[in-house]
Amino acid sequence: MIFLKIDVRDDNLIVFLNNSLIENIGFSECELERYFRSLFLKLGDYGFDFSGSYSINVYVDDECGIVLSVSNDDIDYYDYDIVNMNISISKYKGFLFKVNNFIDIDSSVIVYNGCFYYDLGCTNFIDIGRLFENCDIVYGKSVHDIRCYGRVIDKSF
Repeated sequence: MIFLKIDVRDDNLIVFLNNSLIENIGFSECELERYFRSLFLKLGDYGFDFSGSYSINVYVDDECGIVLSVSNDDIDYYDYDIVNMNISISKYKGFLFKVNNFIDIDSSVIVYNGCFYYDLGCTNFIDIGRLFENCDIVYGKSVHDIRCYGRVIDKSF
């Protein structure tokens, strides 16, 4: 099953791609750039227009897929048909799905600062679909902090 989630946060485009969408690409900068160019063209069909220079931070979860944080570098380009990419792969692995209200699904749940964070392992597509409607995807150093300082809920009640 294919999952794609797009959010805009603080002038950044956040794109979640599950493993089904990225299974045939490697993580060399050349392969990622080729794949991202293709992705940008597809996102153009949904009203996103890409030209200029972009920083793309890639956050990898080996079980689920990748999250891209795409920000425009605000560098003036004279050729507006060109997309320049500065790609970096984060050292922080994994991501969590954040919701404000508890959802009973087959997943480990962490409570942190009054919110619920789900670590799906991306095996149950129905649960992923339920979460995607209501979640924010959390990635980077925040995931490390939540896993270290959050409280895991025992759902065997």
